[in-house]
Amino acid sequence: FPGARGALTKMCMDQGLFAPCFIVIFSTSAFTLNGGQPQNLMSHLKGIYFDILISNWKLWPAAQIINFYFIPLQHRLLVMNLVALMWNTYLAWKTNQTKPTIQ
Repeated sequence: FPGARGALTKMCMDQGLFAPCFIVIFSTSAFTLNGGQPQNLMSHLKGIYFDILISNWKLWPAAQIINFYFIPLQHRLLVMNLVALMWNTYLAWKTNQTKPTIQ
């Protein structure tokens, strides 16, 4: 889809399909790598998933729209990488707020 409709469609697909799956994968990986036990995974995800998803929806749609409409093409990658750096810092902080229970 070309133009504004295409950008909006891509953003909606990204936020509706990719982001929810990515958050589960990232959170599960971080939990496991931090020594979390499989039996505690679901309670860990229930505790952080929706906070992260809502934060994702607050940041990324606005960042993508601003990037597509106001940032020159040659600077778009840099802008998205800076936003991603902030987002990944937030994800690391959020997933490590409570350490997994190791038994």
